[in-house]
Amino acid sequence: MPNGKTVVTTTAVQNSHKEVELKSVTFSELWNNYAHGNPYDDPNG
Repeated sequence: MPNGKTVVTTTAVQNSHKEVELKSVTFSELWNNYAHGNPYDDPNG
C-alpha cells in the first residue's frame, strides 16, 4: 500500500501545522502499472 490513511485533527491553536509524509508516485510508475488491453472485458462475466 503506497500511503496509509492519515487523520489530522483540528486544534484551537492558530496557524498550527502538521507534517504528513506521503510517498510520491512518478508518471513512469503510473504508466507502467496502467491496465493493459481491455480492462472492461471481464472473463468471468
